[in-house]
Amino acid sequence: IGQTYTITLKGTKPASQTFVAYNYWNVNFGDLKPVEGLTDVWSLTFTPTKLEPGLPKELRIFQSPKETAGACQIDWLKIEKGNTRTPNISQFKYFGEGLKDSNDPNDYSWDITPEYAEKSLNNTVSLTEPQTVLGLKNFSDGIQISGDHVVGENEHTIYKLDKSNSNSFIDGYATFIKHGKIVIVNGTVKFKKAYAFGVPLDD
Repeated sequence: IGQTYTITLKGTKPASQTFVAYNYWNVNFGDLKPVEGLTDVWSLTFTPTKLEPGLPKELRIFQSPKETAGACQIDWLKIEKGNTRTPNISQFKYFGEGLKDSNDPNDYSWDITPEYAEKSLNNTVSLTEPQTVLGLKNFSDGIQISGDHVVGENEHTIYKLDKSNSNSFIDGYATFIKHGKIVIVNGTVKFKKAYAFGVPLDD
């Protein structure tokens, strides 16, 4: 009670009949009117002032007058809170909603897909030429996610061990490349003595 709703439906009925919204037979919300420019689409905005006590959640659509009711079909029906009828959704992909680049305040999309976002980005940012994108932060102190440092593509530390700087090697080398918390080791070495697995080297 006191909340405004908008009903929209697509359906067919005899031309002499009217779609009427009720809570119950004695609580009439009003007649659905044709939506201009849309075939067989009807809409009603209403604010209930009373409801049948035992059936507060009931909503019924009848033909009127009942004496001449005929063949009827409803393809879809939508109930929205507020006094605005939004366009029907052609495909139910709820990836979010977003305003389109338009002067029409009703020109928006309920089905923003990754493909749509990628196309919009491609229309704005060159994929082949170096370009500064306004609005993106310059992470001069490094990139962080939830306070943890994120390693950039060229950000790493290299340390090389060979017999000239290792107390454990007779010959060969080992290169340690550290990317954030990940360490990659590459090389071929000959040790001065046997080391059990997991035992630290003498370096």
